[in-house]
Amino acid sequence: MAVIERVYGKIERESLSFDDNEVALRLKTERGYTNEIIDECKQILLDNVDCRYCAVRVDVCVTDEKLIDLGFFKTESSALAKNLCGCNQCYIMAVTLGNRVDMLLKRLSISSIAKHYITDALASALAESAADMAERLVKADNDCKPRFSPGYADLSLDIQSDVLKILEASKYLGVSISKTNLMTPQKTITAFIGIKN
Repeated sequence: MAVIERVYGKIERESLSFDDNEVALRLKTERGYTNEIIDECKQILLDNVDCRYCAVRVDVCVTDEKLIDLGFFKTESSALAKNLCGCNQCYIMAVTLGNRVDMLLKRLSISSIAKHYITDALASALAESAADMAERLVKADNDCKPRFSPGYADLSLDIQSDVLKILEASKYLGVSISKTNLMTPQKTITAFIGIKN
């Protein structure tokens, strides 16, 4: 199996928005809650975002209740197999907020623990919003299943290196991975999106 289609692009920071539910979840606070420090952290974060995404469209074959063959690698996951049930193709996607966000978080970890905590939570929420937007751009008019990420349910993080390799994520996004499956930039999300037949 080979790559059928390759998609990549940039999401302008003006297009990104914070989802109130995701922010509340990450900050462990009430939905819609804000204050001057949160507003300041949002602006500083947006000033440092360089959001890009890439995706490939590949054939997929689910051969039993948990074996998934994507051509370039095989993996076992009953949850992903269930998600991809009825799909002959899928998108494999990655989206990142970029290295400048990592550098910002590193600076804040030294200068202000409070701002570091808030900005890290906001960046995680913003990465989810960016993934939502990238997903819409990638799937275009195709009828697709909900995205499914490594590390969720029984889908191992061990497949991240294979995912990043087929995406050429280092080339298109500047994303790399450590031996312990930690991605750099940290605010990077990968996912599978099954295309309904």
